[in-house]
Amino acid sequence: MPEVKSCIFAGGAGNRDLASGFALMMTPRMPSVSLPALTRWGLLLGLLVVIAASSFVRKYFGPVSLEQVLYHLAEGGLDHSDPRLIGRALRYSAGVLVLAGAGAWLLGRLRPRWRLALLGLLGAGATASVTATLEAPCRSAGDAVATHYVDPATQPLAAPAQRPDLLMVFVESLEDTHADARYVGRNLVPELGAWRIAEGQALGRLRQISGASWTMGGLFSALCGVPLKPVGLAGRNGTEFSRSFFSRGQCLTDLLAAQGYEVSFYGGASLKFAGKGKFLASHGVTRAFGREQWAAQGLAADANAWGLADGGSH
Repeated sequence: MPEVKSCIFAGGAGNRDLASGFALMMTPRMPSVSLPALTRWGLLLGLLVVIAASSFVRKYFGPVSLEQVLYHLAEGGLDHSDPRLIGRALRYSAGVLVLAGAGAWLLGRLRPRWRLALLGLLGAGATASVTATLEAPCRSAGDAVATHYVDPATQPLAAPAQRPDLLMVFVESLEDTHADARYVGRNLVPELGAWRIAEGQALGRLRQISGASWTMGGLFSALCGVPLKPVGLAGRNGTEFSRSFFSRGQCLTDLLAAQGYEVSFYGGASLKFAGKGKFLASHGVTRAFGREQWAAQGLAADANAWGLADGGSH
């Protein structure tokens, strides 16, 4: 029942009707909204976690796609990346706990409306931080996969009489602007630029589709011709519950293996990162080298790096 606020007004001496000399005004007072202490602390902690996690990702990885976030939440990867990231993540976690403790103390001493105002401000901050971290999905005119995908099983393939050796080099985070002094001050890749002029071939303007803008997404889409789409945080189709990766799909490495090629993969980072080793083993790659394999050969990786540096892997 709402609280009743009453006010009594006294009439003047000249009033003839004694009853009209008094008036009783009753107005309901709106009940204050007050959240239980445990609910307030849960909201505070959740908002601080969202702000800290999105800030961490944005600082050390840059803008990411929603598919990338979902994939790595399910597949992991931080534990097989740069060891420094673990320490940084722990510091962020400690900061969240300290702020949550201070915030809980402050909320306990504020009036209900100021509590809601503070939680609303944190909610706006969390929304802004997530918006700044998630990049817009790559969009193209129409369905690029439906328009351009060709089923390898329907294509007749025949190896030439003299099969050449094939070398595919994946270079992450490299684009034409690295060779343009107008953007970066000087040509950062002069040797690569000279090779491109002498023997290289430009493929024109390429468009990147969603699901191919991050490490595993780019590797998968380049070899299998389709974007890598996560199936959610949990499910029977997740790779953590399966022994293979895209087992019914045909990738370029499968086709080369079927033609008698011995397919090998050499990379500096761990093969355990984000299911990479499982993907390669499921698609015709018979020899795969990553951080652990290089260490077994006596080429230890830098303790403060993802793995073996490029200079030590060739």
